[in-house]
Amino acid sequence: MTAVPLLAQCLLSLAAFSCLCLATPRNARQLSHPRWRAPLYWGGWLLLGTAAITAVTTGGWGPGLAALFGALTLAAFIVIGLATYRPGGLVHLLVAGMIGGAWLLGKLLLSAAAPDFPY
Repeated sequence: MTAVPLLAQCLLSLAAFSCLCLATPRNARQLSHPRWRAPLYWGGWLLLGTAAITAVTTGGWGPGLAALFGALTLAAFIVIGLATYRPGGLVHLLVAGMIGGAWLLGKLLLSAAAPDFPY
């Protein structure tokens, strides 16, 4: 497995766990409007599913899922640490993870569609 799919999984996992953390009632009251709870909750699960699909398609069932669990563990520790000591940074982490993950997913899709194109 190359570094690009693993980095995409890490960024998508960071964004997903940030969404799920911001969707909790405590953080929704402090950091965002409570009406954002449902979209953040479903967006987090959608991002986790996207990371899982990326892992299985790029690495296969065995190595891909092992890499995904490593990325999920790293992302969970980062989000837990950030939510504990600086909860306002979760929004910034969410935005950075979404932008970086989307860019790397686009790069992966383009490389799958046109393997001879230099990136």
